[in-house]
Amino acid sequence: MYVVTRLLSFLASILNINAGTRGKPDSEGNGSSESSEMKLVVGLGNPGLEYERTRHNVGFEVIDLISTELGANLELSKNFWSQVGKTKFKNADVVFIKPQTYMNESGRAVSAVIRWFKLKVKDVLIVHDDVSIPLGRIRVQKHGGAGGQHGVESIIDSLGGVKEFDRIKVGVGPDPGGDLRARYVLSRVPEKDRELFAKSMEMSAQAVREWLEFGPEVTANHFNGRNLAEPPKPPKPPKPPKPAQEEGSDADGKEDTDTAASESDAANGQSARQPC
Repeated sequence: MYVVTRLLSFLASILNINAGTRGKPDSEGNGSSESSEMKLVVGLGNPGLEYERTRHNVGFEVIDLISTELGANLELSKNFWSQVGKTKFKNADVVFIKPQTYMNESGRAVSAVIRWFKLKVKDVLIVHDDVSIPLGRIRVQKHGGAGGQHGVESIIDSLGGVKEFDRIKVGVGPDPGGDLRARYVLSRVPEKDRELFAKSMEMSAQAVREWLEFGPEVTANHFNGRNLAEPPKPPKPPKPPKPAQEEGSDADGKEDTDTAASESDAANGQSARQPC
């Protein structure tokens, strides 16, 4: 009886999250079969202490924040090559992952999770750094190409060219350009920018939560125009009240003026008709 119980427990653990299957999503981004409503949020980065708190690892930072907030406990899954956590939010199952494959091989982990859970690619959100966007801003994007981000390139390749997933691009610019770019994104944020960096991570986590609840369009409208680096605009001062009209002004005053003008014209006319 003990052996049977242990065997059943082992099989249950395999069927939970610690496995993967092969297959290719169809042209609409569907897995091999339909599934109940489930969403996948992926934060891109590089594993290892030397990459912690670097610009390239903002995806990991955001996943840590939002998974903690929503009560998802991340655990290493070797068959998914990722740290994986699962929770429920607004009547939907949500899976959070941090691929441990290094950035350029992120697609291996993401495609394994998509195929195992039979997810629709349109229900996948990728959070990653973008050096072309300044620190303090994010951009929520529905579908699109890789834009030079190697982790996103790997995901598109692993899905056979399917790219109908959404993204939250977290600004880490300004872009130093050329040969300096790689060193820049793999370096840590300087002390003077750390407060802004932390606020940007919090805003990105809020955007993930809103995407889970409302989808990409609403989230983009809400967050794409924000710039944490700019001081908030002061509220416009209230317009001063219009002065109260005095009695006899306006219409009455106009009538009085017209009467006076008529009397003056009449007097002038009489004067003009008198002999010199």
